[in-house]
Amino acid sequence: MLDPQRKRDAADALLVLRAQLQEERAFTLLVHQHSGILRNYLARLVGQANADDVLQQTWIKAHRSLSHLAEPRAFKGWLFAIARREGFDLLRRLGKGEPADESGLEVLSLEGLSLEQQDPTTALCVQQGLARLSPKHQELLRLRYEYGLTYEELAGATGLNIGTVRSRLHNGKAKLRSLIEGEVQQ
Repeated sequence: MLDPQRKRDAADALLVLRAQLQEERAFTLLVHQHSGILRNYLARLVGQANADDVLQQTWIKAHRSLSHLAEPRAFKGWLFAIARREGFDLLRRLGKGEPADESGLEVLSLEGLSLEQQDPTTALCVQQGLARLSPKHQELLRLRYEYGLTYEELAGATGLNIGTVRSRLHNGKAKLRSLIEGEVQQ
């Protein structure tokens, strides 16, 4: 029996195959299923004001390039890679080097953290800790734990190899845990 995530991945892969065969309804379903999470990611990257434009550009590029995607199961990571490139392209054009994180108090559920994630104070500590991490650690932690990308999808989205993804996630979690525990003890 497949776990729910594998079922969703298999359903996505089937939709990708159908979309690659020019079935517009399949592509529309992919857009519907992934736009919310992509927009959230882009809002953090480029700010709320620019997120919709970058999202639209992401889908246009995805539609044009979908026939070149060799592995349909890699769709989510491939899509995030397009969104990431489009977002960073916009930031470069605007002369901004850093992502615009307007996340507020959203909770980041990191496995292995022994802190209660429902507590608003803890959520604030997590967000403050994330803000103090390097951009490379922030990005991987957010993509993994807020957006649910697998290691393979993270590698595809960022252009890193899986070993580097695992290492950065491990180091990022350790640094974040240390920062949070320091905040809670104070």
